[in-house]
Amino acid sequence: MNIKKLENLRESNDIKKTDLADILGLQRGSYGKYESGERQPSHDTLKKIANHFGVTTDYLLDNEDFEYKKNIPLSKDVQVIVDALNNVDRPTKLKIINTIKTAFPDAFKSYPVGYKPGVGFVEEDGARAYFNENILYTAASDGSEISDDIIIQLANDLYNENN
Repeated sequence: MNIKKLENLRESNDIKKTDLADILGLQRGSYGKYESGERQPSHDTLKKIANHFGVTTDYLLDNEDFEYKKNIPLSKDVQVIVDALNNVDRPTKLKIINTIKTAFPDAFKSYPVGYKPGVGFVEEDGARAYFNENILYTAASDGSEISDDIIIQLANDLYNENN
């Protein structure tokens, strides 16, 4: 990950590291370790960072050079909320964000890549990635590779068991 891009995004948006950690739902020290290069964010956290700043994960990973999308048109409802947040001080802004997160926790829940709430994993790539990240042994009992259908089922079972 390009830590300079990450730092520039945060600073150009006038956000403190601790505030961004709160916004992303991270422990306060975790985010600072991403910018210092001590740790790499998980895929889900990388997606949250990219979504927050309106960039792609490829941009953060230094696979793309284009400047981030600062002027994405917003719906009128979202623009009203953004304008309200821009009209208050930082502590009030954080209170509003935390109130919204508390009132609507499902809207801020992070799901594994390829997981669709209410449906589960439906594609092999996301299911296999989730399964491999959360299980120690993945070979079939006869040593062959596990089929896509079985991986999808196992990943769904594992996700449901863990959540």
